Amino acid sequence: MTVRLEPGRPGFYVRVEVQTVGQTGTRRAEVTIAGSHTDVVREALDGEPVGPPGAPEARAGGPAAAPCAVERAGSPAASGKAAPPLEALCAFGFAERTLAGGGRQAAPELVAALRNLAGPAARPDEVPDLAARARLLTAAAVSARMGGTAWPVLTSGGSGNQGILVSVPVLLASRSLGRDETCLARALTLAHAVNLYLKAFAGEVSALCGSLTAGAGVAAAVAWLESLGSGREAESVRRAVQMVAGALFGAVCDGAKGSCALKIGESAATAVVAGRIAARGGGLPCAEGLVGRTVEETAHTVGRLTREILSLADAVLLERFSSS
Repeated sequence: MTVRLEPGRPGFYVRVEVQTVGQTGTRRAEVTIAGSHTDVVREALDGEPVGPPGAPEARAGGPAAAPCAVERAGSPAASGKAAPPLEALCAFGFAERTLAGGGRQAAPELVAALRNLAGPAARPDEVPDLAARARLLTAAAVSARMGGTAWPVLTSGGSGNQGILVSVPVLLASRSLGRDETCLARALTLAHAVNLYLKAFAGEVSALCGSLTAGAGVAAAVAWLESLGSGREAESVRRAVQMVAGALFGAVCDGAKGSCALKIGESAATAVVAGRIAARGGGLPCAEGLVGRTVEETAHTVGRLTREILSLADAVLLERFSSS
């Protein structure tokens, strides 16, 4: 196998070519992805385009994802009560299944150590510290996803890992506060919206790890849930987003792998703490360093630093792993 860097190609670009030699001669297949990690722009066999762009596995009848079987005795759905939004239940069920020994993991030692650190609780949802629980469950789900375990996960900003990060801590925070399912749905909507808003500046696929943008969304949602009814909801959300941006900016995306579990887990814990601090009036001073006077100002700075500084990391990492 030969891996070669394509210098001068801006943005996202991957071209894979496979050759086979048999009794009937040499055959060559080619697939090109460009612009976004989900955009297949060319598929060819022996130089001739074949089929419309799209997901090859879906057209070929590849393995279906595991069903989202997350209901159990005593759960809201099983008892006939209104159930939490499906996206949160799916991500939470994925984490529980992983911790119960289901599926492959990319970082099993990390998850085992996090479980040990979280305490000797019989179940992950009985871990007393909310931030530690969020760290453990999100890291477990992402470790399994990066290990190739099939499970339905709603994406956020085009990323399944960010979908897990947005869902699990917000569900945990809502449950711990006794909020109803309408509040949970609104909190999840806010978390997704903040993630998408920051990505509008940093880019959907960039050198900036999405744990920052999705983490800011989690912090906003937790702050809103904690301060609900106080009249300080908007200010709490602002403080929470600013704190996560100031604390986590600089984490580089170096590809989908086991380290994503660590980054997502740490972001989940940081976001939960930031949201709770913000709801109590704490936060970072504005107009200091990366943190601007407004969230918009901070977002512009995050975007510019990502494009002009962190983008250099792409070339360094690609050069490191390319071979001639």
